[in-house]
Amino acid sequence: MRLLLLILRTLTATLVCVALAPLPALGQTRGEEEAARQLEFARAEVDEGNFEKALVSADSAITLNPALYDAYIYKALAYEGLGNLQMAESFLRTYLELAAAGSEQYDLADESLTRIQEKLGAAAAPESDGDGDEEDGEPGSAGPQMDVPADM
Repeated sequence: MRLLLLILRTLTATLVCVALAPLPALGQTRGEEEAARQLEFARAEVDEGNFEKALVSADSAITLNPALYDAYIYKALAYEGLGNLQMAESFLRTYLELAAAGSEQYDLADESLTRIQEKLGAAAAPESDGDGDEEDGEPGSAGPQMDVPADM
């Protein structure tokens, strides 16, 4: 009887230790954990203006867990910071297609896409000299001018 009690106590103590041991989030694999870490790195690098590093981290997060859609936002923001607005627009569109409306970062992506589209529109619009004629055609004129984004 004492032996049975001792075994039962040992088994109970072992189960309690196993139950209290730190575990990854329910159902989360090591790859998903690393992807989440890489996403945090990408977010921090974007915040610090280290856009090349942010791209590397966002790419790693996407490679490790393609369903980690927030990584697409930070990849887009890194491209925006590097002046590649077309790539930024592309990744934001991808995020908005994949993520559920109302998700935590959806509004950020939508606002960022609007801002980037405005920048792209400004860069594509010819400069005006105020007379309503976009191309003067006057002798010696340089022709239509393109705005170059200030962050390039």
